[in-house]
Amino acid sequence: MNPAPLKARYFRWMIGLLLTYLAFIAVADALYQVWEWMQGESHSIVEESGEVAVVIIAGLLALPVAIIVTRRICRRMMRPLERIRETAERIISGSLHERINAENPDDELGRLAGALNKAFDRYRDAVDRQQRFASDASHQLRTPLTSIRTTGEVCLQKERTPADYRETVGSMLEDVQRLSDFIEKLLMLARLGADKVRAQFTPMDLGGQVREVVGQYESLALSKNLEVKVHLPMGCRVLGDGALLQQMTANLLDNAMRHTPEGGTIQIDLAPGPDGHYRLDICDSGPGVAPELRSQLFQRFARGPGSDLSGSGLGLAIVADIVNLHRGRIELLDVPGAAFRITLPALA
Repeated sequence: MNPAPLKARYFRWMIGLLLTYLAFIAVADALYQVWEWMQGESHSIVEESGEVAVVIIAGLLALPVAIIVTRRICRRMMRPLERIRETAERIISGSLHERINAENPDDELGRLAGALNKAFDRYRDAVDRQQRFASDASHQLRTPLTSIRTTGEVCLQKERTPADYRETVGSMLEDVQRLSDFIEKLLMLARLGADKVRAQFTPMDLGGQVREVVGQYESLALSKNLEVKVHLPMGCRVLGDGALLQQMTANLLDNAMRHTPEGGTIQIDLAPGPDGHYRLDICDSGPGVAPELRSQLFQRFARGPGSDLSGSGLGLAIVADIVNLHRGRIELLDVPGAAFRITLPALA
């Protein structure tokens, strides 16, 4: 048997309390009248009984009014809970940014609303992380898989020596390993959140991480006749995650190579900055960023008029997420071409 709704139970409790109170008044009055009769202060017990009956009848006549007032009180008591329920249902149905407004945050209902709002914040963060992982993973899977497929197709176009096959398979396995490492990091971000991922950061040489990525893009730069100028001093140590820092660099370098015309130049510079930070600048001689796109450049799926349709609008958003995870800052410099500056805190 299902329990009655809370409003009905409140109503029954208050009616029971009211009837108990009326019964107590009637009994007390009857006892008082009997006591007066026994003291000889009244002439007849019939008269005393009549007075008790009048009290009981008056109470019964007032009972409908008391019931109406009690019902209104119950409705008023339940109204804040109804608002909490309605807001929670809207959040569950998809309005993840909506929250419960409490009239008095310091009373019991206000504290309940605050606790629920914190739970909804965590729920929204978990959903956002899952959605971000789905979009980021789909973006990051495309380029490595294309590279692996192209490498395999080229290898099979003609007969090759066992050494060539081993070299090709080794190259494909390296791409698979890098892809696997990054997807694992994305999964960790989706499951754990930023704070727990930061707890696993280790000291590393930022210049070495960037240099390794540049080496992976040498063949692509040669095929497009691009000159890549690099200044990456050793000893620029930061606290971070190597796979994520390499993916950050790879996304920026891939973006530069896609937008730099043949025969152009890409400049990569790493140098100490002010306030104990390192500055990583990646600049290209391409057409630059359209003015109407600058304000939304690091937003997910941001695309300007005439954008390269081969892109997904996620690469720079992923870069911004990785930089923020490392407590850094990314900005677009106001110079010819496209120039991105990443500022990361140096390891103390």
